Amino acid sequence: MEQLAHNFRLTETFLNSLGTPQKSTASDSKLVWKDIDSVQVENFLQEYQVISEDKRMATINNLIEWLKENNHTINDWNIVLSSKGKIELADVDSDWNIHGYNPKGVTRTKLVPGSKGEIVSIGVLRQPDDLIADIDELNPKEKKVVKMDDIRDLRISKGFEKTPLLVIYRIDKDSEPANKLSKRREKLNFSHDIIGINILIPSFIDVSTKNITTQLMPLIKSIDD
Repeated sequence: MEQLAHNFRLTETFLNSLGTPQKSTASDSKLVWKDIDSVQVENFLQEYQVISEDKRMATINNLIEWLKENNHTINDWNIVLSSKGKIELADVDSDWNIHGYNPKGVTRTKLVPGSKGEIVSIGVLRQPDDLIADIDELNPKEKKVVKMDDIRDLRISKGFEKTPLLVIYRIDKDSEPANKLSKRREKLNFSHDIIGINILIPSFIDVSTKNITTQLMPLIKSIDD
């Protein structure tokens, strides 16, 4: 549980070190921070722990190096904390307090075909609306975009063509599949809630770097060393 607990507290500390968030105008379940200095994001990513078996997540080190060398070519970051349901205020019993809020963990279940032994895959982490949650003015049609190309085009049209996006998820350790009879999905059943991340890099950056960051599919150890 040590690695999971580390990422959990790291994320809470990181988000609380930023300014006061705004609630997304696109969704009641997301908090948004804008114009965050790249160095702050780099420091968070350096401290975020991944398992050695997850080769794609391990390439996050390549991203950090790229950012250090090229952050002058992109704008400051936007950050989204995605949660489940309406965001409620934290109280004295809350184990997760983000600027006075207690966002609930999202549901992500075990993907059976992608998991092996104690290594668990949850499949796709992000939802399409997570990637537009930092855009303030969206019409009903724009809020329904699903395809990645359409999302990128929308971000460009709204002036976010050079703005990288970090989406953070607290994943409920007891997440269960909606379809209890599913053979592809099983209960997550972890000892601690999990912090997942998704990174969207502006589309003008070369393909190899984008592939590092937009195709993250986290693997998690169910027995955490």
